[in-house]
Amino acid sequence: MRLRHSDHSARRRARPFAVVQSVGLASLAIVVLLLIPGGPFGNPVGVSTASPTNPRVTEVAAPAHAPVQPSRIRSAPSAPSSAKLTVESPSDAQAIPTAFWGTNILAENKLGSADAVSIADTPVTFVRFPGGTLGEQFNYTSGVITNDNGSTTLAITSVPSFIQVCKDMGCSAILQLPAEINSPSTAAYYANYVVHTLGFQPAYWEIGNSPPNWDHYNVPWSKWDTTKGITLTPLLFAQLVGNYIRAVKAVDPQAKFTALALGAANYDKSWITELVSLDGENLSGVSIHSYTFGPSPPNLTWANFLSNLNGQYSLQTQVRLTREYITAACSTCSTKVFVTESNGAENAYESMDSSFAGTLYVAAATVQALHVRLTNLDWFCYACEFGGTWRVGGTKWSQQYTLFSQMMTRLGPDTLWTNTTGPSTFYATTTYGPSGMALLLVNTNLTTSVDVNLSHTGIIAGSIVTREQWVNGTNGPKNSTFTLTGSVKIGPMAIWVLTVPQSSVTTGGSHHTALHLSVGNTRMKPHPGKRTHKGKAPVRASASPIVPTSFIGVSLGPLPMHALTPGNDLAPSWSERAMRGGE
Repeated sequence: MRLRHSDHSARRRARPFAVVQSVGLASLAIVVLLLIPGGPFGNPVGVSTASPTNPRVTEVAAPAHAPVQPSRIRSAPSAPSSAKLTVESPSDAQAIPTAFWGTNILAENKLGSADAVSIADTPVTFVRFPGGTLGEQFNYTSGVITNDNGSTTLAITSVPSFIQVCKDMGCSAILQLPAEINSPSTAAYYANYVVHTLGFQPAYWEIGNSPPNWDHYNVPWSKWDTTKGITLTPLLFAQLVGNYIRAVKAVDPQAKFTALALGAANYDKSWITELVSLDGENLSGVSIHSYTFGPSPPNLTWANFLSNLNGQYSLQTQVRLTREYITAACSTCSTKVFVTESNGAENAYESMDSSFAGTLYVAAATVQALHVRLTNLDWFCYACEFGGTWRVGGTKWSQQYTLFSQMMTRLGPDTLWTNTTGPSTFYATTTYGPSGMALLLVNTNLTTSVDVNLSHTGIIAGSIVTREQWVNGTNGPKNSTFTLTGSVKIGPMAIWVLTVPQSSVTTGGSHHTALHLSVGNTRMKPHPGKRTHKGKAPVRASASPIVPTSFIGVSLGPLPMHALTPGNDLAPSWSERAMRGGE
């Protein structure tokens, strides 16, 4: 992805409400209601408000270019649609990979100890640095950033500063090596500096950021203002990656690598095929970027933006295709898929990212990523001049940050296979951990509720459950408890995290039924390598049998076999001249 340097404050001016023509007392009442943010018709707003559970979340204005929504959002709600969840037993849980929760940190923005605390208040354990296009432009030792036109700026966050913050929050890092300059010796110099001078071992080195977009391939930074690069082909890039791996391995024998970072706008199977065919045995991952791309539609609405969750640019489609390309190129390779940048959109739809539509998109994409058991997912970005930024300026926090700090932290460290039937605008996944079962439920439909049947989830009837609910972006998530019966009703434009205590969940040992009286050994663990939220010590799950007197239903047959097949990403495969950035 290419970073933009647009007027950040301008894009966050408040969105005007629609003007409503009305006559008579009844119509006047409707006008008054429409002018109330988050009124009964659910007019979308783009703010995150202060919360008792997270006082750092302060009000953030909506983007200047957020589209006015179609009038049907304010029409009478449609009849609810229906959905059904079938969840495998907690005894069959799979650990969420250690690299799953990630974000991008940009060297051109300030990063300090307060940021370490803010990031630690989310599930993030992995951080990609120097972030985005800066991976091709950043000099590790001098801190100089060379822009595409040859001009230079000085990074605000240096490599030593980043490493200190990373250590403070207990993170692991994906460090990007500049590859557009085609200088393996520079990469080796930087690796030696990080590992041996600074004493920091990154989890992965990433080689290349969207190489089809390179303008200066094989040109040193000092000549970027006058010289265009030679034409880069997939084969040349694969050869470059091999040269980089050999050079870095010479100074960092423990090094692991991912490469490519290709976005959907130029998604081409030939890049992955050549890369994996030549370097697959030495790559832990092929990295891709997941955004909604493409030309602007005639009518930019939340509905057509959110429809991309099931289209050619969806995360699940990109991951599926990448896995197919990897397998076809090297059937014996254990190369995984890394998504080292992701958010709702780039280009035409970027104005959506900071609205609640963007938050809905990110929540649904998280469901998809957990469902396909993705190895790594790095959201773009923690703090940057981009619609999906978490930190806005120095003191404000976006809705996406609120989503991760207040809702995603309620998910467990393990994932349970969840089979969902229902409308294409409903997304659901299930996690498990010391606090019990947590269901992440997202309804992206703008007008229609969803009645969700929970009869095959293993939850005991009459259980008292906790609900973190965020509807239409208003006033932040709300926490409540209630007695769960056989189903729940999720309103339009809503995100739920439903937490069920361990004592209210059956823990059988078979994949083929959702509910059991027998109990197997649960595999409970906190996120590996990360302290639990707020520093609390993890609690091991009890393996004591639970024999409930009643259940919310019983599964009458096996799950379809296609629903039991896991993805292939269950865990991670787990000189002065060089300083100038060219040979």
